[in-house]
Amino acid sequence: MPGLSDRKYAVERVEALLGQFPILVQEEEKRVPVSISIGVTFSEDDQFPSYQELYEQADQAMYQAKRQGRDQYVFCDIREM
Repeated sequence: MPGLSDRKYAVERVEALLGQFPILVQEEEKRVPVSISIGVTFSEDDQFPSYQELYEQADQAMYQAKRQGRDQYVFCDIREM
């Protein structure tokens, strides 16, 4: 989410999104539950890494969330690295 630097606000947004899951999707004659895993990363404007670096950090955080189970999220704060 560009321009988002407040972790508390980001947590609120992510938790609101997670609150909409799991959802059921009709697949032929059965309903299939769909869940999400979310990885979020932050950086300071003056220490802005490349898009690729941000993407990789968020991707790693997402896979960590997946390992924790369904409908989870993990923050990777580049400022703390």
